[in-house]
Amino acid sequence: MILQYVDTEAVKRRRPRTSTKCRNYTTKYYIPDRKGRKVPVCGKTFAGILRLKASRIQGITRRYFHSGSVAKENRGGDRKRFIFASRKEAVQNFIRKFQPLESHYSRGFIKHRVYLPSDLNIKKMHRMYNDEALPDFEVKIGFFRKVFTTSFNIGFGSPRTDVCSTCLELVERLKITANENEKQNFRTQYRIHKLRAKAFFTFLRDNNPEVQIISFDCQKNLPLPKIPDQSAYYSRQLYLYNFVVVVGTSHDPLTPENVHAYVWTEDQSSKGSNEICTAVYHCLNTLNLEGKKVVRMVADGCGGQNKNSMIVAMAMKWLQQSDPSISEVQLIFPVTGHSFIPPDRVFALTEKKIREKECIVRPDEYCEIISKHATVHYLVKDIQVLDWKSATKENLKGTQNWHFQLSKCKRIIIKRSPRSITIRGEISYRNDISTEKTVMKKNKSILYLEPETASNNRVQVKREKLIDVDLLLKKHYGESWRDIKSLEYYKQVLSEEDEIIAEVQEDESDIINNTEEYMMDEVLDFV
Repeated sequence: MILQYVDTEAVKRRRPRTSTKCRNYTTKYYIPDRKGRKVPVCGKTFAGILRLKASRIQGITRRYFHSGSVAKENRGGDRKRFIFASRKEAVQNFIRKFQPLESHYSRGFIKHRVYLPSDLNIKKMHRMYNDEALPDFEVKIGFFRKVFTTSFNIGFGSPRTDVCSTCLELVERLKITANENEKQNFRTQYRIHKLRAKAFFTFLRDNNPEVQIISFDCQKNLPLPKIPDQSAYYSRQLYLYNFVVVVGTSHDPLTPENVHAYVWTEDQSSKGSNEICTAVYHCLNTLNLEGKKVVRMVADGCGGQNKNSMIVAMAMKWLQQSDPSISEVQLIFPVTGHSFIPPDRVFALTEKKIREKECIVRPDEYCEIISKHATVHYLVKDIQVLDWKSATKENLKGTQNWHFQLSKCKRIIIKRSPRSITIRGEISYRNDISTEKTVMKKNKSILYLEPETASNNRVQVKREKLIDVDLLLKKHYGESWRDIKSLEYYKQVLSEEDEIIAEVQEDESDIINNTEEYMMDEVLDFV
């Protein structure tokens, strides 16, 4: 800091003197003013401002003039870093040997954080390191912990759930099998299974500018009401359904612009293929597909919602009426047990916010949370559900009459031809061995496939569930829960069933009273 406001230069002219002590350099001192300009001052003033002795300042300037460097600090400092550098590197190499867990749903996902198995901890890993380290490279647990926490972003995962059944089966059979030939067979099967799972994810990471990828999935049912009352654990509740469509690859950021959430409540409509097809169809019609030639739709293989003839019919219908530049629609399904797709990341972010709230009683509260990560569309309320099931049954052949087996397909490719829409199903991700044919009925065309608005779309919630919801609200809010403004939704749902609930409760009360009277008569007779 001192050298910033000091100029040293060699003496340019000397006068003859009797003294033998002559300076080789001269020093000029400056201080900054309010505008940052250097103002020259004398050495005494400069030393007085800094509250330093003149000899300290002269020593700094003399050393810099002769050597061009600043004095090295010899007091304290890091004296052990270089001594323990080799041990630190050995610990880092040991920690890198551990294989991180494969992230599946990634709840509360952090981009650069990895997780080790839940049965490990720092103490165990330190013990394992010292057991195999050379005598000169053994370290204390404090040293090991510091390297672990400062050089890595590693956590310890929870016990695994929802793991692939095939992977678990093959691993367990490898453990108990003694025959080497059988073991080799199981290893081969396990490796092939993993390679197929990885091949699926290449379709999600494809950055081809001519391919538009969309992935979709349903979130687990969101309970209404969500309250901390222990009675809610044993009670049946109403549900809010959330179906998410993500536009883009698995590496694209998740923003409300490319994430679409379609929400509806249990009393409005069921969670079936008609609702799923309607939501995907609506999303496809709103996409900007300029410069795209292929649309790739990725979803899990749930037969009731994603992998069925209705989805195929919807994709065929959309391709037929879409821009002629779109020549192909692909339906891609993952290997069972390895179905982590971008919507799961959206669900992770949503569920993290939901867990922070103790009570959620209105559907709008769920929608407010979902809207932070997606554009919310209200199915039934704003988007009419179409009857794709009836239209498909009327125009398409039954799946048993198709030229491929739908349940075994990993890819379904739908192409536009001059006369019709053709389709083929492939059982692998790499090989194209199937033939392209139409699946329309005789004398039927894709032009005839015009789904109408689903009639009687409103669902009749089971009476037993409505009774449970009514009792739960009474336990939590009291008998006068209907007067609470925030519970207006439940009042509307239960209004049609009030008479039924009253009759059931009256019957239950009569049974209890009759039972009590009967027991009292029995006791009196006994006495």
